[in-house]
Amino acid sequence: MRDREQGYLEEIQALRERTGMLEEELRSLRELVNLDDLTGLHNIRYLGKRLEEEIRGFQEKGREFSLVMIDIDNLKAVNDSLGHLAGSSVIRAVARCLKTTLRAYDVCVRYGGDEFVILLPETEEDKAAGVAWRIVHSIAGQAFVYDRHPLSITVSAGVAGISRCPGGAGEVFRKADEFLYQSKRQGRNRVSAGMTPALHARVGGN
Repeated sequence: MRDREQGYLEEIQALRERTGMLEEELRSLRELVNLDDLTGLHNIRYLGKRLEEEIRGFQEKGREFSLVMIDIDNLKAVNDSLGHLAGSSVIRAVARCLKTTLRAYDVCVRYGGDEFVILLPETEEDKAAGVAWRIVHSIAGQAFVYDRHPLSITVSAGVAGISRCPGGAGEVFRKADEFLYQSKRQGRNRVSAGMTPALHARVGGN
């Protein structure tokens, strides 16, 4: 009788261990679903979940957040001259720069192609613009090389904060995108946001 009880206990323990392993595998699979294959950054699916959380935090507690949209300048020229593997290498290198520049709880997402979106929790638009300028300066100062070919890589950015977007998440995205293309029109390798020129210069602009 005692041996049988011991056998049951061992089976129960084995089942618990197996259940724990399966739960860990499931967590890993869920995480992989939220990751971009090329860069290892989160993907747009994960951004949607986090953005919903930040919207609730702003509505219920007035907790600010901002979005930064980033686009690699002239990546098509790299693809055309050196091939798409070179372009992919540049995208991965920029992703690594973004990871090292941001805080642990910021959300950095590859939005598609050569675009990235950064969600900055508890960050007003003006401070977010400062973060964006640090990213722009950091990437412009990097020495990128592909297959012994030195590359001059820059990025452009647009910034929008929730407090200046009464239309909610959709308006934050739209304004950040509009400011991104303003940066493109004004010569690239820069940040655009909804602030006065004096403040813009103070947070990092020229």
